[in-house]
Amino acid sequence: MVKEVNEVKNEGTISINFIYEPTLIEVGIWENDGVEFKEVNNDQIALPNNKGEFIYVIHARWDEGDGIYTFAIKTN
Repeated sequence: MVKEVNEVKNEGTISINFIYEPTLIEVGIWENDGVEFKEVNNDQIALPNNKGEFIYVIHARWDEGDGIYTFAIKTN
């Protein structure tokens, strides 16, 4: 699903930016073969407080359709 893992500091935030702003952005962490999505506010995703590797899934919706994006991080 994800080939590259990005190393980041825990307890930070990640900004999400789209050239064409979606009407809805949701994000979740892939766990136990599933994702529980939560709506994103102010285009910011809070990173976990604990150390480890996490796969994030972003669901974005536009009038024209939906898109799913993934990325992996390793917090230290």
